[in-house]
Amino acid sequence: MTADLARVEPCASSRPYQPRTLTLAEMKSCDVHSYRSPTEGMRLMSVVGIPAIAQLLLLDFEPNIVAIVERPRVLRAGSRSYEISFWCCERDGRERMLLLVPSSESTRNGNGRRYHREAEALIDAAKEAQLPLEFVHASELRAHEHRIALAYRLLPLVQTAHRLSNRLVLSNAILDVLVRFHRVRFSQLTAALDGYAAADVHCVLADLLHRGMVVSDAADRLLRSTNFEKA
Repeated sequence: MTADLARVEPCASSRPYQPRTLTLAEMKSCDVHSYRSPTEGMRLMSVVGIPAIAQLLLLDFEPNIVAIVERPRVLRAGSRSYEISFWCCERDGRERMLLLVPSSESTRNGNGRRYHREAEALIDAAKEAQLPLEFVHASELRAHEHRIALAYRLLPLVQTAHRLSNRLVLSNAILDVLVRFHRVRFSQLTAALDGYAAADVHCVLADLLHRGMVVSDAADRLLRSTNFEKA
């Protein structure tokens, strides 16, 4: 078995947007979060604010997402301009524009559901510009705290995996074990692959999770008792 480690990128190879460079004031704000994105080929991505880094991690560790651009463009609605938080492209070519909505710019309707105060004007502007706009309310990101925590903990492992010379060989070995035994605990997997360093197995397994080639029952971290199976 040979692991296919390349994501299919129908719209990622010719990205229609480039990230706006952060201003000096933004860089000095002490709220800039940066990391090298596995989805973006280890490109250094920088965003401002906790909600933005939380959303970026969710996108980066969604296997269906093959490309991400932060701060791709500005959308003008009425007398104001709004910067889109992220553009992303899915494996099937579908594109999305995400606008993070801070609590200060949102309110609730009669059903208690949050919406942007200028939602109607923004939706009309997005339709006119033919942009697939989606609102992401910062307060609602808390519902994904376990996924965000898992992505945060997997990130350095995936980054390390990209530097391993035996990444492809070990990926195939892991997938062979999962095909043979269907569902295994992490402790069983490392035992079955005792010819490899446990740290390398840990990193490459995280990389396979990132690529969606392996799934697990992990909540917010990988444990020796975590179960894995081939996707």
